Amino acid sequence: MTYIKFGECLTSLLSILDISANRLSKAINVDSSLVNRWVNGKRIPGYDSIYIESITEYFAKNFLNSLQIQRLNELFLSACDNRELAGMPKEMIAKLLLEAQGYSMECKRRERINRLQKGQNPINDENPLFAINELTHSVALSKEDKIIFQIETILSAAVSLLEIAAQQTCENNETIYITYNNDMSLANQNRHLMDGLRNALLNAINKGWQVILLVHLNSNINRIISLIKFAKPLVKTGKFNSYYLNKYYTSGTGRENITVPGIGALSCFSTGENSEVNCAFYFRNEIAVEVFKNYYQMLIANHNQPLIKYYARENSHIFNQCLLKREETIGDRFLYKPCAGLVTLPENLYLKLLKKKSRSHDELLRALTFFQKRLAAFLANVKEYQCYDIYSADSIKDLIKQRKYFLYSPSGLEPVDLEVEDAVELLENMVAFLIKYENYNIAFLTQNEGTESSVNSSYYCLVKERQAIFFEVLDFLEGEPGVRLAITEPMLVKAFEDYFKDIWEQIAPVNKNKQELIQWLKSQINLLKK
Repeated sequence: MTYIKFGECLTSLLSILDISANRLSKAINVDSSLVNRWVNGKRIPGYDSIYIESITEYFAKNFLNSLQIQRLNELFLSACDNRELAGMPKEMIAKLLLEAQGYSMECKRRERINRLQKGQNPINDENPLFAINELTHSVALSKEDKIIFQIETILSAAVSLLEIAAQQTCENNETIYITYNNDMSLANQNRHLMDGLRNALLNAINKGWQVILLVHLNSNINRIISLIKFAKPLVKTGKFNSYYLNKYYTSGTGRENITVPGIGALSCFSTGENSEVNCAFYFRNEIAVEVFKNYYQMLIANHNQPLIKYYARENSHIFNQCLLKREETIGDRFLYKPCAGLVTLPENLYLKLLKKKSRSHDELLRALTFFQKRLAAFLANVKEYQCYDIYSADSIKDLIKQRKYFLYSPSGLEPVDLEVEDAVELLENMVAFLIKYENYNIAFLTQNEGTESSVNSSYYCLVKERQAIFFEVLDFLEGEPGVRLAITEPMLVKAFEDYFKDIWEQIAPVNKNKQELIQWLKSQINLLKK
């Protein structure tokens, strides 16, 4: 892919169609001098203008032959590398112009900032607010910059910045930076505003933005659990990452920040005796926002480590090796899965279900080996350590009524239909495990219990005590995990353990008492056999 500026892109399109700048200006009803400034790179159409749409409409109607379309294809593939739109003139032109517009805007912004940081005035900058005072080496703030007070107002301002980001497509994977330094619990904040903040982040992610959270970790487990609850929907997107300060026990700074590049920044402070934020500087000045962005990029590069390790689809074997290695270590294990876990499947049934998915011989062998090693690790640990499996109550209902099951293999979670005898065999094996292993525990999570009640059936999470967290989300359209990640930072692993224990405590005794469950499962088996 080769980035081209707007003037170069427009010149190439005019050449392909044999259209003059003057003719274009008349067609879209603008002065010819404006088109000439576009061509020469002296001006760029604004994001809020209708010029891109007008140019696209006009150009798309003026193709005369296949040679012109071929030349457009060549330009498009070199600049956009998107074969899905190849052969579609209007869509290619729009994409070309928008990409070139964004690239030119970014180049202009960086040029202006570089000159300002060197103490030079921007050349032909039309906004005097960004001009540097050569005597004081300072930049005037914009009319929108202000100081705001009270946490509700600050959170509302943060949501507003993120909503602006969510209203425009981010083409360059730009990153939003957020900090979490203080000891205050996210749960103590206005629930409505915190939900609004998270939803705004999710909307921005859907528009192409990345999100990075810089978090200060300490021994306050409740604080980390609050963070887990807030961040879990963001993690599932695969576009959320988190970094933590190299030092654990340094005290919180009392300062929080949200920076949305190109849009705005909030620098928040605590001026009271406690650590709760109560005032903030609100910036829309472009230079101020760029300073914050550069500062947090420096922090990440020099003083922080990543909390989350994502695994690309082509590295699924590495993910599975890491998962198996951790399962083989000693310690308690906690699992959330939409339906019965892998180790509760009889080996012959597991092989039968794999064959239903039309696996090759090598895939079958690899999956079976993986299953056998997972089972061996489980059996080695369950004799001495507690194993807690939490399943969705609805999944058991689906298993019994519709014989729906999610099969776990090295490829991820996959839906599979069971025959009646398959469902019976699975439930009988589950009962046998509950009876045989005192340390093996199952709970069924209903819709009105805990924060996990709305978890999507594709969600899978395994926590190994003092070792790691493994997390997967299945992409049903692709038939394989859309997100796979691992977390090994000890404080976060400990927080996840406590988080699972808290969920376990919220589940009604009737849905986790071993003897109650054994009797209930046996009754369901008898119904299936009729």
